Amino acid sequence: THTFENAAGSTEYLRIDSSGNFNLGLTASPVSSSTEQGVFLAGADSTQSVISSNVTPFVINRMGTGGNDRNCIEFRNNGVLRGTIGAIGASNGIFFQSGTQEKMRITSEGVLEINRGSASSDAIVINTTSTSNACRIKFNESGSNKAQIAYSHDNDRLELVSQSGNGIAIYSGGNLVWKFDTSGHLLPNSVGAVNIGSTGAEVGNIFLADSKKVFLGSDQDTS
Repeated sequence: THTFENAAGSTEYLRIDSSGNFNLGLTASPVSSSTEQGVFLAGADSTQSVISSNVTPFVINRMGTGGNDRNCIEFRNNGVLRGTIGAIGASNGIFFQSGTQEKMRITSEGVLEINRGSASSDAIVINTTSTSNACRIKFNESGSNKAQIAYSHDNDRLELVSQSGNGIAIYSGGNLVWKFDTSGHLLPNSVGAVNIGSTGAEVGNIFLADSKKVFLGSDQDTS
């Protein structure tokens, strides 16, 4: 073990232990510690991490659980703060800061929060250079894909994809108003409750295939 102390030898600032672990402001590993405050870097595969035994963890530990007790890594240019990544002391979660303003947070429940302030343009931009297939946002449940929102380059269109056994619902004003069933049929959620067009906003032509009909009335007795 090698230690680095002040000139008087009364205060230890840095320690590299026999395992090659780097301890700045520490005398022992800060993993699971409420008394060791500082920076720790494992020298090799380490069992120090609470996540996995096959890691080389870089650990910043801070004592305190208040909302401002945050561990962070700052990125500066010519002494000016440009960005920060850190953990929230009061609860589990990660925050991302641009300049001096927090812009994004991942909460302990896995919720992604984006704080754009007064910005009114793009919120999320996904770029791809692929000239085939699609750029997708997937929704999985217990590892099984249930739905997707995709831009298909092959078909040059935005696609709402509901996987086998799942329909698509459209809500307005907080209420379910229309739904596509698993066969692709467009159905109102409540019989006779919603219109297509109005007296001031008529729709265009409606085209029916041969042998198809328009049925009228609750009993569909007129066609």
